[in-house]
Amino acid sequence: MKKFLKNLFACFIILSVFAAVLFFLGWTQFKVPSDGFGVIVSKTGGISKQIVEPGVFSWHWEFLIPSNAQMKIFKIKHYKLKKNISYTVPNGDFYGSLLSSDTDFSANYDFTADAFISRENILELFSSSKISNEEEIEEYINNDFQELCGKIVTAMQIKVEKGDLILPELLTSEDLLKLAGYKKDSMIEYSTIKLSDVTIPDFRLFKIVRDKYIEKQKLTPDFLKEAEEESAAVN
Repeated sequence: MKKFLKNLFACFIILSVFAAVLFFLGWTQFKVPSDGFGVIVSKTGGISKQIVEPGVFSWHWEFLIPSNAQMKIFKIKHYKLKKNISYTVPNGDFYGSLLSSDTDFSANYDFTADAFISRENILELFSSSKISNEEEIEEYINNDFQELCGKIVTAMQIKVEKGDLILPELLTSEDLLKLAGYKKDSMIEYSTIKLSDVTIPDFRLFKIVRDKYIEKQKLTPDFLKEAEEESAAVN
């Protein structure tokens, strides 16, 4: 009887250790930092739709199979963004020099913004193969911000050409996002966006000077193009 109990106890210990090992292998939330979350990727189940959050119990059987699963870690943080867009209107130096005031047809826009992307949107981007790791999130956000700034500049240029009065220093974050056609259901949330050190060329004046020059010189488009290219090369 004692031998039987001893064997039974030994079996119980072995099973307990085995169960503890299985539990530990599948236990996942302890691997996640407090400021991030995890996404399970396995050969048997693909990308899991269930996010692994710190402090929330999570166990996945996929880790019981050797080399079957891995967990991608992503951190949640706010991004501080900066973008400068500056340029000179094509042949702007030449046409500007024709005016007595030697007008400068150059442009400058300095953008800053605070951006955020949620766990759910990161998971969606990862699941659709638009990002593959945490480093690519920042690249994705920077590309989106660059496109956003470009749309704002284009919208402001169109308004200036129409003769609308633009006061950049008075534009709020909401105004700038509206100019860019930003939608609230976008992947990236911009809590603030600001514009400073703005120089907007007078496109209407540029077109008037250009057209007057063409009319005065009475040149064909081909000859005019050559003259403008020579002037640009000199400048």
